[in-house]
Amino acid sequence: MNSTGVMPVSRGRKAANVILVTICIALLCYTVLGGAWMKPELGRLGMNGFLAEKGAAGGVALYLWLFSLPLAMIAGAIGVALGVRVPAGRVWAFGVVSLLVLIFPLGVAAAIGKSVGAIFGTGGILIEVFLLLLLWFWARERVTLKGRQALAADLRLAGYVFFAFAAWDLCGLGAQPIYALSPEKMIQFGMRPLALQMMYGILAYLVVGWGLTCASHFVAARAARDAAGR
Repeated sequence: MNSTGVMPVSRGRKAANVILVTICIALLCYTVLGGAWMKPELGRLGMNGFLAEKGAAGGVALYLWLFSLPLAMIAGAIGVALGVRVPAGRVWAFGVVSLLVLIFPLGVAAAIGKSVGAIFGTGGILIEVFLLLLLWFWARERVTLKGRQALAADLRLAGYVFFAFAAWDLCGLGAQPIYALSPEKMIQFGMRPLALQMMYGILAYLVVGWGLTCASHFVAARAARDAAGR
């Protein structure tokens, strides 16, 4: 323990923190730079044509780009968590679970078959249950907070509301009334223009939701710093 009363971060954790955060930054850069090269090619060839023309190296580059942002977030989250002394077991458990959730759609896509409606319906019901529980737990926590901590909680709630908006529109985009998961129906019913409008809305909801969530953590961090300085 150092003179400030804070347990120092071990050398191994510092090294892992630096390596993982560096990987996160590199992957985020690849998200932009790789996309600048691949998007025009994918638009010209399609995914199957891209893989056929570019070969194995192109396939690796493509799939790394497709997963670059999620992998960057996993690496960055683990690196930052190690740097602030989150228990190692909890950190690595998060990493393993995150990777499993990330690859889950690839492993089950073929097995789902005609159960698409049941899968998405079950997911939608779970999201609704989680939202109701979130409101309940938020309200119980909010009555105990004051000042900037209360403001941070209010901003988080506002962010959750916009995430709920995005989830609802994603449901309508994939199923009724847009039928993005059944493109032939989307074309048949002339839903493409509305699909584009909904995607703009989803983007706006996500930008606002993430902005409010970020602001909530900024306010909470300032409140914690002020409390520590008293």
